[in-house]
Amino acid sequence: MATAGSVTRFAPVAEGGRRPTAVLVNLTATGTTAAGFVSAYPCGSPVVPTSSLNFGVGVDVANAATVRLYATGEVCLYSSSATHLVVDLLGRLNPT
Repeated sequence: MATAGSVTRFAPVAEGGRRPTAVLVNLTATGTTAAGFVSAYPCGSPVVPTSSLNFGVGVDVANAATVRLYATGEVCLYSSSATHLVVDLLGRLNPT
């Protein structure tokens, strides 16, 4: 459960010894008790002022997002309200 104002970290696994430069994720908010949003951004940078997913009360909502990865290789997910957050890794963008 992501609490209001919390940051959840997600570290995609490197494939073939190469860490991706970005990932495509599907974010789902479920079990919400208040309206809010989730911002997906590269860990090690400030929270971005835009949302990747907006949700209402008691409604399951999903949205896809592409997130660049920096030195930490992790995606940070800021949640403005309490929600169960599901993250599906859909793809990796690897350096050539």
